[in-house]
Amino acid sequence: MSSVQEVSIRNEGDLRREMAGEATRIEHWGRVWDASYRGLARQWWRGNTTLVVSAAALAAAAGATGLGKAWSGSLWPGLLALAAAVVSGTAGALGASNRATQYNSAAASNSGLADAARVFRATVVHDLPISEVRHQFEALCKRRDAVVNSAPVSGKPKKLSTQQLEARAPGSSPHS
Repeated sequence: MSSVQEVSIRNEGDLRREMAGEATRIEHWGRVWDASYRGLARQWWRGNTTLVVSAAALAAAAGATGLGKAWSGSLWPGLLALAAAVVSGTAGALGASNRATQYNSAAASNSGLADAARVFRATVVHDLPISEVRHQFEALCKRRDAVVNSAPVSGKPKKLSTQQLEARAPGSSPHS
């Protein structure tokens, strides 16, 4: 074997390792953002539920109080109705249900990206010819860019992972 062939084989191995390393990072951050977006979706869903149920309870109380005191000139039914309208308006203005849906969608996209990166790292990078590996790596990077560009605006992930991820050998199970 000539030295040129040895160099290109070594470079191919280095390239595969670099792509596997990047796939590991894509998988890791996909999981981090998946967890973060799911947490944000839960918060918005809970907030929306709290506001909507509160508005309904206030409206029901205003209606019940209003029926009982319709002729006495009481101020309480009006105040309860006003509070119900304020809470209902706040729920609508915040758009909590839409935000929860956006965060759930972003979480699913990041989870799918992480799964695709794991498949690439565990199988594709080791088992296919380098030209096909490059092609699939480019597709993975384009998918990552699309997921990042379509993500809802938020701060940093709620819980940054400090766990170091290690790539498993091809064919090994995560449960072994």
